[in-house]
Amino acid sequence: MGILSHGFGRFIDLTDVPSSYVGSAGKYLRVNTTASGIEFTSTTGNIFDTIEFNTGYAPTGSEPEGSIYWNSTLGALESVLTGGIVNVALGEQMYARVRNAEATTLNPGEVVYLFGASGNKATVKRASNTSDTTSSKTLGIVAESIAANQIGYVITQGVIDKMNVGSPYVEGDVLWLGSTPGTFTRTKPTQPNHLVFIGVVERANAGNGQIYVKPQNGYELDELHNVLITSPQDGQGLVYENATTLWKNKNVLGDSYETISKNLKAYPATLAYGGTGDLNTITYTVPSGTITKTFNYTAGNLTSIVLSGSTPSGINLTKTLTYTTGNLTGVSYS
Repeated sequence: MGILSHGFGRFIDLTDVPSSYVGSAGKYLRVNTTASGIEFTSTTGNIFDTIEFNTGYAPTGSEPEGSIYWNSTLGALESVLTGGIVNVALGEQMYARVRNAEATTLNPGEVVYLFGASGNKATVKRASNTSDTTSSKTLGIVAESIAANQIGYVITQGVIDKMNVGSPYVEGDVLWLGSTPGTFTRTKPTQPNHLVFIGVVERANAGNGQIYVKPQNGYELDELHNVLITSPQDGQGLVYENATTLWKNKNVLGDSYETISKNLKAYPATLAYGGTGDLNTITYTVPSGTITKTFNYTAGNLTSIVLSGSTPSGINLTKTLTYTTGNLTGVSYS
């Protein structure tokens, strides 16, 4: 048997005995305006067209678990969730009921990520931007104290109040996941830390701050749907492969001198000679290492060096020649 709550008090007035309808189908509960109470009726089809709440009601903060009322500050119906600590504004907030997988109590205001599941509930741990594991599944902000291995609420979207966002926080500050587990920060993280947006400060106050929460995880390069990176190595580049329509990691330079020599002009290199005899060896220094081409030249003066080939788009030609002995009569690029 329920109790109807009214702005002038709570009352119950039944014109019929409830037990007489136990097990009977087609019975409805309706307001009897004549008796100023509620009654059971057997009239089929009696349903509510609308339910009107008192929009002037001022929430006290002590409404019992399971109650629902109008919150004029939020401009929405508010319901008190299990435990009586957390209220949800219908249509404005989203909460997840989860289990604490930490060995210590999770406190209101701490940021958590989805860790796994236990006892038919998703489990959470304190989130941190220092690794992909602890940041990529960031869920939200803890809304109530949750003891180790116990169940409680985490807000995943919407406004949460009673937060400690005093100085240096100011209204409008963007919040990011912090490096210390469970924290957020107003300083945007840089690599190698992971970028996770947490929300925005709506009211800056120490102990009564207000945050709009909406976590959004950043992405690593290899998480993009058209990028495939396999066992990356130093010096590799990201190259588009038309056959698969994917960007893949590949060696930018060839694997041998013969390959490079066909397009020598494409790669930055230094040609240097600082000795006292005839020049017989030229070494090309390229980004992936040193490749040596021996000319087997042992007599007379070096009269010509020719570098030929085409320069791929986007690669600048850099060649330096230092020759200090004999007559160098020609250097040409084609």
